[in-house]
Amino acid sequence: SDVQQLSSIRSSHTSAEQHYLVFTSTLHRRYHNTYITTPWVLHI
Repeated sequence: SDVQQLSSIRSSHTSAEQHYLVFTSTLHRRYHNTYITTPWVLHI
């Protein structure tokens, strides 16, 4: 569909950003209980 094509085009342009967001969000979930302040450090 057009929506899927637009989404695919957009994701190809922002793949690096998306990978970063997925990486940081995954870290946040995985280590939140142990390293509570780490996500804040990564965002800075």
